[in-house]
Amino acid sequence: MPISFSKMARNVAHIDLHYAGDTVAISYCPALVTEQVLADLQSFGDSSAEDLVAHFQTFNATLARIVKSWDVYEDDAQTVMFPLIPARLAELPLDFRLQALMGIAQDIRPNQEAPQIQS
Repeated sequence: MPISFSKMARNVAHIDLHYAGDTVAISYCPALVTEQVLADLQSFGDSSAEDLVAHFQTFNATLARIVKSWDVYEDDAQTVMFPLIPARLAELPLDFRLQALMGIAQDIRPNQEAPQIQS
């Protein structure tokens, strides 16, 4: 039976990300993780200072597109979910965002190492 890309993109997977002593549940769309996403992640570390802003914008847009939901909150009462909007993601710690995307990459290919960010 044939399948459409839109049906593939509706498939959702889940990971638990351990960050700063807490566990964050992340639901993501595996079909949206493409070789272009992995290439963008790999090239992130090779950026010049001039390209860095554009790479961050691409990185945040990619994360916002792939992640369907997560239990990251704006407030301590945990009543307002932190929005998956590229401009707002820039407010979150970079190491958290990198760990989230690398955790997703590792979940998709568990026997492979996730791309390493060069500093």
